[in-house]
Amino acid sequence: MGLDGGHQEVDLSALARRLLLDEPSAAVEDALEQVVRSDLLLVASPVYKGSYTGLLKVFLDRLGYQALSSVIALPVLVMRAPQHALAVDLQLRPLLLELGAATPAPGLAVLESDLGQPAAVVDPWAARVAAALARCAALANGAAAGDPARPASPALAH
Repeated sequence: MGLDGGHQEVDLSALARRLLLDEPSAAVEDALEQVVRSDLLLVASPVYKGSYTGLLKVFLDRLGYQALSSVIALPVLVMRAPQHALAVDLQLRPLLLELGAATPAPGLAVLESDLGQPAAVVDPWAARVAAALARCAALANGAAAGDPARPASPALAH
């Protein structure tokens, strides 16, 4: 849904029983359609056994190849212990990229104990992300304008 149209929430726990059934489910199909049609998708999951939940994986596995190619996604993991913080960028973000989503910022890892004070977590993350995106934009603009002080970086082949 567009940013000007408010937001919608897809609660996978309400769809859990239907996700593994062989027969189609209108509720699951509606949820998948909401995700694919999103302009901005916040994908949040608790950490379970060091990664995002199997429930999220089962849901996202129903999406077709590059189904999120027109979606900007922000991965978020809620964790009990800080040693799981890397999972958001090492596991959830690559899954979203595989589905075609643009993930222009590092994911956000939130401790359960910080859920009661979201600004204390989100504000520093947003400041880091905004600064990094501003630097990227400045570099891209300088390279596009032929600024000799900002030469274009060579492309990496893989």
